[in-house]
Amino acid sequence: MFMNTPCYKMRHVSVTPPTKHPIPLPSATQTCTPSRSLDYVRILIVTFLCLFTPIYDTARAQPLDTNEFSTVNIRLSSKPIRPPQDLLITTLKIPNIELARPIVGPPSKSAILESDQRHRIVVLTTENNGDLTVYVLDHIDLTSHLEHLRILAARRGCAHDRMTITGGLGCVAISLKEIIEAELLP
Repeated sequence: MFMNTPCYKMRHVSVTPPTKHPIPLPSATQTCTPSRSLDYVRILIVTFLCLFTPIYDTARAQPLDTNEFSTVNIRLSSKPIRPPQDLLITTLKIPNIELARPIVGPPSKSAILESDQRHRIVVLTTENNGDLTVYVLDHIDLTSHLEHLRILAARRGCAHDRMTITGGLGCVAISLKEIIEAELLP
C-alpha cells in the first residue's frame, strides 16, 4: 500500500554541503519503504501513549479505602526495607519467630503487604539478630494479633519450610496476610 507512494517531493535547491561529513541528499524518486512507514506508526503510537497515559502521583499516601479493598498482595525483597519515619504509624518488634533459609538463593529480607491499588499497609523486615520488625503504614491494630501470628507461623512450619517464596519470611508474610484480611475485609 505504501510501496509506491512518494514520501515527499524534492525541489532542486542549490545547497553548499558542509565541509565535514556531507549528508547525501535523497533522490526525487525515493518512495516510502515498509520500514519507513513502520517508523511513522511507531512515532504515532509513542505520541499517543505519552499524551493519553494517566500520570499517577505516588508521593502522597492516600488513606485505605476498604470498599475498594479486595485482597492483600505480598512482594518480597532481598534487601531490608525500612520506611521513612513520616510514613510510619507504628513499629512492632516480634522476637522468637524462626525463619528457615531457602534451599536456593539468598533469603528474603523484607516483605511488603499492600492492596490491589499498591497502597502499602505493612512492611515486615528481618533484623541482623533474627528478630522481625513490623512497620505499620496504615491505621490497623496488629498489637493484639502478634500472638496469633506466632501460632499461625508455627502451624505453617515457617521455621522448616525452605521453599524460596513460601518459606521463611514469605511464610510469616502469608500468615500476617490472613490476619489483615480477617481484620479489614468483611
